[in-house]
Amino acid sequence: MMVDVNDMDLLRDYAERHSEAAFADLVRRHINLVYSVALRFAGTDSSPGMEIVDASLPSPDLEFDHEWAVTLLARALERLGREQAEAGKGEQFPVLKPWLTGDKQELSLADLAARLGVSEGALRVALHRLRKRFRELVKEEIAGTVKDSTHVREEMGYLLEVLSQR
Repeated sequence: MMVDVNDMDLLRDYAERHSEAAFADLVRRHINLVYSVALRFAGTDSSPGMEIVDASLPSPDLEFDHEWAVTLLARALERLGREQAEAGKGEQFPVLKPWLTGDKQELSLADLAARLGVSEGALRVALHRLRKRFRELVKEEIAGTVKDSTHVREEMGYLLEVLSQR
C-alpha cells in the first residue's frame, strides 16, 4: 500500500536532506504551477520593471492561488477515485464525478439512477457520502500544506474564495 506524503513533509525532506526524490515528487504534483511560474520568468525581456501588466488579468498571486486550489482539488478527486476503484465502484465514479465537481451533468438524477440500476433515493445517499468523503479528502490535502492544523478551516475558506473569483 502506497502512503500519501504531504507537501510539507516533502518540502522538509528536500530542504533538510536535499532529497531529489522529494523535489521531483513536488514538481510532479504541481507541474502546472511550476510551468506557469517558469513562463513568467522566461519572458523576452528579463530586465526588472519591463513587464507590462494587463490590468484586466488576474494578479500573479491570484493566478498562483487559483492554480494551487485547482491542483489541490484534483489531488483529492484523484484519491477519491482510487478509493472508489478499490471498493469496486470504479465504473460508477466517472459517471458520478460531475455531481461532485459542479460540472454540467448530462443526465437528470432520475435518469442517472436508472442508468446505474439503483433507486433515486439510493443515488442521493451515495452522492451525499461521496461529497462528504470528497470534503474530508480536500481537508486532508489542505492539512498537508499548512504547518498548523488549526489553519485548515481558514485555508478551506480561502480555497473556496479563490475558486469563486473565476
